[in-house]
Amino acid sequence: MADLYVGRNRHRTQQLLACTHVLSADGQPLVFASRLLGNGALRDRSATTDLFHDVANLAAAEGASFYMLGASEDENRSAVGNVRARYPGLRIVGRRNGYFASTDEELLAVQEINVLRPDILWVAMGFPRELEFCHRWRQELTNVGVMKTSGGLFNFLSGAHRRAPQWMQSAGLEWAHRMYLEPRRLLVRYATTNLIATWALLSKTRHTPQ
Repeated sequence: MADLYVGRNRHRTQQLLACTHVLSADGQPLVFASRLLGNGALRDRSATTDLFHDVANLAAAEGASFYMLGASEDENRSAVGNVRARYPGLRIVGRRNGYFASTDEELLAVQEINVLRPDILWVAMGFPRELEFCHRWRQELTNVGVMKTSGGLFNFLSGAHRRAPQWMQSAGLEWAHRMYLEPRRLLVRYATTNLIATWALLSKTRHTPQ
């Protein structure tokens, strides 16, 4: 499971996160934690499932292009079809599922993406695979404007999953809605990682600027 990877490979996770240019708070609990424990509270979360639509609107208006990489073939195809129907002016220059049979096949996908020169590459493979992919190929993907890791974004764009009601999102309970929809997959994950995350937050002392 992706979250257990963090516990067993903490140093590798830190290395990967240190290589990113922008880190955002995807979940509302992080916003709450910043208000309680941080020197400066985060104004709001930046959920990828919301961000995508804001960016798609701007991209359609400005002529920016997307490449959508990730999820299964069926979900990827459905996600791209739904996005094209919702944003008819948006340029989606390519798409591909997130599974590779070999390193050579992955390299061919990277080369295709480079040729198509998307302004934004959405990488939805789940953690840590999507971060590993971006780290592994960032030197080769020189014709890509931005690489955005996207977790389960395509599951929502395809219609396979539903978002939590707005009140649950605002209350920081979207994780509970997801666990209700996928209890077998997420129960152990949340029971394990939520405790680890809570301990990590509470055990950190506040940093006082010098």
